[in-house]
Amino acid sequence: MTSSGSPLLSVKNLKIAIREKNAFSTVVRGVSFCINHGETLGLVGASGSGKSLTALSLVQLLPGGLLVEGEAFLERKDFRKRDLLHLNATGIQQVRGREVGFVFQEPGSAMNPVYTCGEQIKEILQIHGIAFGLEAEKQSLEWLDRVGLVDVRRIYKSYPHQVSGGQLQRVMIAMAICTNPVLLIADEPTTSLD
Repeated sequence: MTSSGSPLLSVKNLKIAIREKNAFSTVVRGVSFCINHGETLGLVGASGSGKSLTALSLVQLLPGGLLVEGEAFLERKDFRKRDLLHLNATGIQQVRGREVGFVFQEPGSAMNPVYTCGEQIKEILQIHGIAFGLEAEKQSLEWLDRVGLVDVRRIYKSYPHQVSGGQLQRVMIAMAICTNPVLLIADEPTTSLD
């Protein structure tokens, strides 16, 4: 993909440490990279090297007990700049899902088991003010179709445990892109795909 040359995400000296007894042990050290608008970046490393922790830290979804240091600036084309690592709860909730989409590695554990797949996409559209009611349902069905699912009405009405792992991964992808985010973070998005 060609780049427009303007920075979208700049990460500098990202460090993640875990509390062990009375001290912190560093698990991610000195990660720095820049993604320009229109670019794709892949983080490659051995299992357990911190790729998922790095991705989760950018949207403040790390488990408790971890300390994050460094900078991660998201800059929109309208020159709004946000430090993702230091936004308050309200600020990160506004960014997460709307400006930054996230495809989780394990969609089965990332999705709510008491809501249907369609309800979960519809909720995202409604929370971010994109569509409501029947229009949100229509758009949810369209997104399920766009990610390559067949029998989208059945999947829309199905609970996460009622669809295959590959179908669920596609639902997760639809959830991540239905808001047309400026940045998409995908943590091993093809692991479960059929």
